[in-house]
Amino acid sequence: MKKNYSISISLILGMICTINLSQSTLASSFNDVSSHWAKDSIERIQNFDIINGFNGDFRPNSPITRGELAVILDKVMIYQNKAENQYKDLDNNFYTDPILKLTKTNIISGYNNEVRPKDYISREEAATMIARAFNMTSDSNSLSYKDSSKISEWAIPSVSALTQESVITGNNGEFRPKDNITRAEVVTILNNILGGYYKNAGTFSNENTDKT
Repeated sequence: MKKNYSISISLILGMICTINLSQSTLASSFNDVSSHWAKDSIERIQNFDIINGFNGDFRPNSPITRGELAVILDKVMIYQNKAENQYKDLDNNFYTDPILKLTKTNIISGYNNEVRPKDYISREEAATMIARAFNMTSDSNSLSYKDSSKISEWAIPSVSALTQESVITGNNGEFRPKDNITRAEVVTILNNILGGYYKNAGTFSNENTDKT
């Protein structure tokens, strides 16, 4: 069963304005993605200024931190309210406000008053944050990945939701929950969610997914 995902009106307007542009008018590709499996997803997401590169490179296979993912999700959702900073390890940085906004909306939570913004984020942690951000739920928590037993209990509902919607499909039958998620994988997940057709004001319907 397909679901509608809540996303920001600003992003919707941006997608509507660019949906009919020819490929030649889209943003130039990064230097290091021409032969990468996630090239199409990277170039689509690039046009919405959701994730930045590094001096012309995207570094698709590099891991992403908890703070960086918070920034990306805040750009998509454009949250307005933020929580008070009760994290011992959250200083004044580019990810501070996004983390506090995601804390306010119960998308991210800390560990013993620490949020570990500079730590790389695992695939199951990223799946949990993304599923919460888009309010995605599953009809069943049953998973058929070969390594399903390695998925933390708290992450199963979110992994199930993303799997049910074909937002994630795993690789060779495995989900690899403890592996660090890469920049290419994050972009592919977002493209699979946002790359559907415009349906109703404030929502998109999911269509056409790439493997993650």
